[in-house]
Amino acid sequence: MAPPLKLFFDAACVRAVGATFAEVNPPFPLARFVAEATDGLDALELLGRGAHIADALARALPADRAEALAIVVASLDVPLALPAGGAMAPFAYL
Repeated sequence: MAPPLKLFFDAACVRAVGATFAEVNPPFPLARFVAEATDGLDALELLGRGAHIADALARALPADRAEALAIVVASLDVPLALPAGGAMAPFAYL
């Protein structure tokens, strides 16, 4: 039996996603983002994990929505370096 999909959203996934933001925006607080996004992650189910990571990302991005959106859009051009990679990579955008 395959492992639950929720396990894809682990610390490695958080670091990979954070690295894309740090690459396009060097002031991005990568260490803080990873710490906040992984704190309590193991206790959450799939959608809870996505929301938890998204909340940490919202706190790490600039408060100015236009500036934050520009960083998010720019990060989409950076390939994700995920250990699982392959067909699971698009799920990182959840």
